Amino acid sequence: MTDFTFKPINYHNNLQNIETDVNFFIKNDFSKDFREDEITDAEEQFYENGIKKPFEMSPCNRKNIVEKFIELKNKKKISSILEIGVCRNAHDSSTYCFLENKDKDTYYFGVDLDSKIFLDDHNNNIHTIQNNSSNILSIMDYVFKQNISKFDFIFIDGLHSVTQCLDDWRFTQFLSDDGIICLHDSNYHSGPYKLVNNLNKEKFVIEKCCELADDYGIAFVTKRK
Repeated sequence: MTDFTFKPINYHNNLQNIETDVNFFIKNDFSKDFREDEITDAEEQFYENGIKKPFEMSPCNRKNIVEKFIELKNKKKISSILEIGVCRNAHDSSTYCFLENKDKDTYYFGVDLDSKIFLDDHNNNIHTIQNNSSNILSIMDYVFKQNISKFDFIFIDGLHSVTQCLDDWRFTQFLSDDGIICLHDSNYHSGPYKLVNNLNKEKFVIEKCCELADDYGIAFVTKRK
């Protein structure tokens, strides 16, 4: 007889098993160590090329986020979402792409340096965490205590330095097998741009979207099967 008894996660053991060393991910997830590469960052390219600075989160970005989220939702039960960089553009932000399309019992965790407590709704499993996303242990401690150990959708849109993007990439160790990683600002900003373009293509499927010159761009990454 199947035992359906609720079994809480042993989060103390889980915390001990978290990989925190960025070098582990450089070795396992990327084609090379790109931390010393030089590349012009977004702002300078816009000014040099006379391109009008785009919307922070363009209609193309939001459309693709919603489509990918709904596509995943139609394939499997989405148990949890992690968003790094929360509600920066009011209702036009990626945050509402998730909150307006998730099921009530799907957990949303939003991590931001600033307080986003106005979004919190624990009855609908919406949790914001005011923290530096580099603090993976304290963030995952909170997540584990909600009895969540995997994310089905990880959205990375925090600070865009190479160092910070690699710190945020560490959360992908908690991606479910069929889950999706999404990185915003993949056209220009050095962190997301270099991360996406140096991923190991034998391990990951990479789909770039919104690649027009006046768009910051967005990329979706899934595990290759």
